[in-house]
Amino acid sequence: MNEAAELAKDLRAVAAGTLTEVAFREKYSGRDVPEVEAVWHGLQHYFADADIRARDAEYSRMQAQELERLIQLLESDASLGALDRVGFLGPSKR
Repeated sequence: MNEAAELAKDLRAVAAGTLTEVAFREKYSGRDVPEVEAVWHGLQHYFADADIRARDAEYSRMQAQELERLIQLLESDASLGALDRVGFLGPSKR
């Protein structure tokens, strides 16, 4: 499995609640992999916003859509630039 596919699989597990943020961070923190580096900053926003998602359904939907978009980009072997545009603070530009 290539790095992008593995990252997509693990993000699906995060979304499903079967992989914790802590476990995800332990696995990917400091990995010198271009796909991880391209998405790491955006994912920090996603992880930091769990409290906002819990109280704001619209924001939660937006971030879930952004996470799904990121997963689909990873699965389609999108460019690093496309991956980097998913930021989780609002809908990303397509």
